Amino acid sequence: MALIPAKSIVRWTPHLLVGAGVVLDYGAGNLRNAVYLTNQGGTVWAVDLPIQTERTKRKYPGRVGAVARYGAVDELQDSTEYFSGAVCTYVLNILSQPEQMKVLGLLQKRLIPGACLCIEVRRQTPKTSRNAFDSITLLNLTTAFGFRLEQAWAGSNWLAHRYVLEKILI
Repeated sequence: MALIPAKSIVRWTPHLLVGAGVVLDYGAGNLRNAVYLTNQGGTVWAVDLPIQTERTKRKYPGRVGAVARYGAVDELQDSTEYFSGAVCTYVLNILSQPEQMKVLGLLQKRLIPGACLCIEVRRQTPKTSRNAFDSITLLNLTTAFGFRLEQAWAGSNWLAHRYVLEKILI
């Protein structure tokens, strides 16, 4: 079965692969986006929960070998690596609000100023559950961490935003 990356990642690949930096795939799942970005010439570090990384290593060893680095989210906490871009697809909508804030804080800490962040989530519609976002809610959540919206895109059941991390002044 062919890997199909998220539509937003395909659309915004040029923004993610600017320069020679490393792109972070946060919540990499089955590595569909990480492998795609690698095949487009990117250097990708993919991370996920420890239970998911073990499952992916067993089920898709070829995919794991295709990316520059693959590991558990915990490894990112202690890393000194900084990223020129990041993708986070269908992660925020499965987390509690405190967990969402933790993820965005970590991304803010690990991305260089001017880095591109692409987020794709389940879109809130009259038929969706509470695990979905509308554009305003996602925008409010991310701008609190210094991310500036560059572009929004939506389908019938998904929502994608492309952000740039503003320079953080201390």
